[in-house]
Amino acid sequence: MTASSPADFPNPWSAPGATPTDESSQIASDRSATGPGKHDEELAERDVGNEGSSNDTAAVLDSSDEAPSDDEDAGTRPCDPIVPAHDGSAFDLRSAHSFVEAGEQWAIRYAGPASRNPNFAGSNNSGKQTVERLSDMVCDLLPWTDDLPEARYRLVLLNTESDATLWLGEHWLSDGERLVPIDSDEYARMARLFENRRAFDLANGLEPTTTAQFEADLAARRARGSPGGG
Repeated sequence: MTASSPADFPNPWSAPGATPTDESSQIASDRSATGPGKHDEELAERDVGNEGSSNDTAAVLDSSDEAPSDDEDAGTRPCDPIVPAHDGSAFDLRSAHSFVEAGEQWAIRYAGPASRNPNFAGSNNSGKQTVERLSDMVCDLLPWTDDLPEARYRLVLLNTESDATLWLGEHWLSDGERLVPIDSDEYARMARLFENRRAFDLANGLEPTTTAQFEADLAARRARGSPGGG
């Protein structure tokens, strides 16, 4: 399989000409410079608290040192971006240290706004910016009592205490209880990010975690309760 250049898969949220800063691009660059040995030795370490694929989702899900950082954007949003957590409690999207795009086969992780890793806390972090976009949309959610349309993407947000799920369709976003219409350009940007990231990982031999393994690790995390609580 021919490796692709990181430039082939730009960050949809970046300004024109900006350099992508996702974990896949950095790993591919390191692999090109030093060979597969460096990649194999560092991948697991980078995955905990970073944006990137993971072959050990249990370690990723248990990133209990990922304490939410102070939100620099506090007070700038039109509302508090709160959605129901899996246990019915409130989940603030600003507390997410990461989120996982869980497809039919692969589950790919992105660093969120509360990630404490300095390599993925900058303004060009596509995961951070995606959660910020989702937060803006969540502020416009309205009650929805009908069945949801067919979703194209399932996004599982993670913080140190819990997790929450958002469903994304071609013209809508939902937390399972409420729904907001979104325009086609906004959907297209997110879809392009997810599809390009998956294609980049696979093209460069960075096989992501299977969705089945992610589901098993997520269930185990929920059964144990908060990672910080033992």
